[in-house]
Amino acid sequence: MSLSNPQEDSLVHAFAKMGDDEKKYGEPLKGDIPTTPDGNRDFDSKRSCCAGGDWVCCVLFILAFLATIAIGIWAWTTGDPRVLYYPLDYQNRMCGASRIDRPFLYFPALVESLGSGTVNTSMAWCVSACPNVSGITVPPKCMCLDQNEPVDCWTGPNATCWLAYPTSNAYYSISRCIPSIITTANYTEVLNAVVGDYTNIIVGGIRDIASKWWVFLVSAGIAIVLCFIWMLFLRYCATCMVYTLIALLLCAMTAISAYVIWYGVGEYRSTAALGGSLTSPIIILVIGGVVGLADLIFMLILCGICSRIHLAAEIVKVASRTVGSMPTIIFSPILTVFLMLIFTAFTLIVGICMFSSQGLALDGGHRSVNWSWTLRYLLIYIVFFFFWGNFFLYGMTQTIIAGAVHMHYWTKRDASGKQINPPRAPLCSSMCRTLRYHMGGVAFGSLIIALVATIRAIVLYLQKKMKGTKNKPLQYCLACVSCCLACLQKIVQYISKNGYIMMALNGTGFCKSAYDGFNLIMRNIIRAGTIATIGEFLIFVGKLLVALLAALSAMVIIRPDFVHAQSYLKPDDTIYWWIPVLCIFVMSYFIASALFTTYGFTIDTLFLDFLEDEERTGSGATYTYAPPELLECMSHSKNAARAKGKTSGSDGDSQVRPYSKAEAGAPQGPVKAQAF
Repeated sequence: MSLSNPQEDSLVHAFAKMGDDEKKYGEPLKGDIPTTPDGNRDFDSKRSCCAGGDWVCCVLFILAFLATIAIGIWAWTTGDPRVLYYPLDYQNRMCGASRIDRPFLYFPALVESLGSGTVNTSMAWCVSACPNVSGITVPPKCMCLDQNEPVDCWTGPNATCWLAYPTSNAYYSISRCIPSIITTANYTEVLNAVVGDYTNIIVGGIRDIASKWWVFLVSAGIAIVLCFIWMLFLRYCATCMVYTLIALLLCAMTAISAYVIWYGVGEYRSTAALGGSLTSPIIILVIGGVVGLADLIFMLILCGICSRIHLAAEIVKVASRTVGSMPTIIFSPILTVFLMLIFTAFTLIVGICMFSSQGLALDGGHRSVNWSWTLRYLLIYIVFFFFWGNFFLYGMTQTIIAGAVHMHYWTKRDASGKQINPPRAPLCSSMCRTLRYHMGGVAFGSLIIALVATIRAIVLYLQKKMKGTKNKPLQYCLACVSCCLACLQKIVQYISKNGYIMMALNGTGFCKSAYDGFNLIMRNIIRAGTIATIGEFLIFVGKLLVALLAALSAMVIIRPDFVHAQSYLKPDDTIYWWIPVLCIFVMSYFIASALFTTYGFTIDTLFLDFLEDEERTGSGATYTYAPPELLECMSHSKNAARAKGKTSGSDGDSQVRPYSKAEAGAPQGPVKAQAF
């Protein structure tokens, strides 16, 4: 790295140091860290499951889980969830349950009411099979009340008999008999009345999705492979990609500014020549000037944070290498998603049982909600516990990943930066350590997030209920409160994430860890903002590319004629082909998000590791554990090299390294840093 005179770049770095206020957010970390006999950081010393009183939250979470199970058992014994989705006849009997031999629901007066504005679904009863009456028969066929099959109707329809019509039991009708003789214009009307708010496109899309299930599996495999290719690409080309994107952004802003100003000048001249109003040309020129000024300010900011951008690119590369050394860590979010789905299903089942026990009133086959206060309070509790459990599982995953990344970072290295004694099974070790010591801390952090999320959900519900009223001031107030709660939830999640990282590193309680992580970030706020922006942008680009390429592959498989590949792949009869492709795009985006979550969290963990390592080494610690790429980005290593004049080569590159070659061969104990 080229070293310049401090006086020459003091103005450039003055802006970048504005955010690094060390006195306001605590003193920098000092002293050596506890180490094992082989020189690695000791993560098992000074840890306790009772740190900071977090064990209380762990006990509360267990009690809340047991209380939810008790509520579910009570609701299951007093209610019947089948009443929510099984068809009900005119006497409130469940088709397929109360009348187990008759699983389908037949609507006798449905066809006669078409076109009248209201579809008649009254007097429906259960049948063993949907009637299949073909054409006009003599005598006509009728379906009489509570009869299972059509009968001859010599006298015609009456109060208890209706003319039978051909029906079918489509998979999307949910055990309701749908007329098969209606026109397309009436099809949506019938579906809306019988099974809910369905449309032809949705029904056709469901059919196409069901027939193309294998394309979803192929696209999921393609998305996973593309995720690994993108991470491998970042490992070797992160720096080039970052600076290329910045250059493209600057060129785009400059081109936009120049074009707007050029267009505004032309409009100004033509309008002035015609004697018209110059307001619009002046507004265009002002817009062009603002864009140009923003471009100039952005360039000045980039000059001030060049070292931060370089650090961000190096951390991205180190994160790729870290994930590559622990390949199983990339699949940890998949296990988390699976556990979250199980927990969500558990809370959903409890809520459904509770709703069927307390919240339904049946009348002539129609359901209505009975909102008692007991039901309201229990639903609020179920929603709260749903948030708490899901955030707890997500926090446990973050803490486990952070512990594994910590073990990879705080490992003794030789002069070339290679780990001398790499940790064995860091993910398993971190999992055991988290389960033993930090479940209470994670329960504490997830409890705070769950409280904010529950309050926000209640406000959103009230906001939705108020949309139909004319009380505009209250609607605006609820919208503002909802926005503030959304921001508060993001802030709490960010602080909790850093708290989990510091908790996995130092073994302190959640509150102490969150406080230390917040101060460490605020002492390096410019670098934190730069790394977060660049890391999130690279990950977003990766997710978007993975989703687009997976969706494009699916489109080629489903409709090869669009890309003139019908000679290799045979097109099928898919009508709404774009619905499966759109679903595959969304699925691939979520797959990439799940896999890249580990990657992004690894970047955040390495950044905090780097900051602590930098502060400790800069304040007199004996050893440093940073990889060579990050060591060159440490501010104190540059200052030390300048002070001692340790440069080599014609270009003055610093040869700062964490260990000397002689010390690298020592089998026991940490290795002393040369440059500090």
